[in-house]
Amino acid sequence: MRHFPILAALFFMMQSAFAQEQADSTLTLEEIQFRDSIAAINSSNERMQLIQETYNQASTAFAESDFSTSIRLFDEVLALDSSNSDAYYNKGLAQKESKLYNEAIASLEQAFSLDGANLDALFQQAKCYDENKESDKAIVAYDRLLSAEPTWSEAAYNKGVIFYLENDYEQAIAAYSQAISIDPNYAYALNDRGSCFRAIEEYDKAIADYLKAAQSDAQAFIYNNLASAYRKSGNREKAIEFYSKAISVDANFEMAYNNRGTVYFETENYDMALKDFKKAIDINSE
Repeated sequence: MRHFPILAALFFMMQSAFAQEQADSTLTLEEIQFRDSIAAINSSNERMQLIQETYNQASTAFAESDFSTSIRLFDEVLALDSSNSDAYYNKGLAQKESKLYNEAIASLEQAFSLDGANLDALFQQAKCYDENKESDKAIVAYDRLLSAEPTWSEAAYNKGVIFYLENDYEQAIAAYSQAISIDPNYAYALNDRGSCFRAIEEYDKAIADYLKAAQSDAQAFIYNNLASAYRKSGNREKAIEFYSKAISVDANFEMAYNNRGTVYFETENYDMALKDFKKAIDINSE
């Protein structure tokens, strides 16, 4: 007798299931498809929400310089959405910050392959090669970017820096000139091209570039370089003028004091030379 309630319950459950099946069987094909579509939309929305939440967490970790966590979370995003070019790009940036240059280059290449408009991926890829001391590959990467976007002045400038550090002044001048043709007021490119001309003893060209650089961005180091070009050309009066100008911009620029002191020493103005050398030492005892 004690088994009857269980059998009754089972019978009721079977009836309910049968009734539900019968009820479902009365739906039209369009109604069934609509019901399934709603379920699919809900599932898709949940997935998209998870992707967005994980992406935001990864971005927060990046902003906090927690690059290993950022990389892991961007990988989780990509496991859910393998076509997410932004996730590849930002993962590449996190890998670059972690000095995982080969991995970063691969991620950035994937980002660009998914979104050909993301030229920043090519720029960051070139910087990875540059920071990893792979100069030849960096040059190729910057050229690839400039082929896609000829007005990217910083890419041309960075090429110039690579050539300058290798003492290849001819190619450095060409690269800096390319950057200047894009942006005529690019102070760093003008300054560095001036330094190339100074290195090959074309002082008039160096002075012209430094003057224009100073007009665009009046920084102490530019005035110091201008003064040095005048000194090299034999114009010590102008050299003193612009070393003084550098000091007026930055009163703690020890190199300008040291250099002006050298000019005073060369002109036998020993009191002024001693004063400048002491000031340079006070600022930087080494």
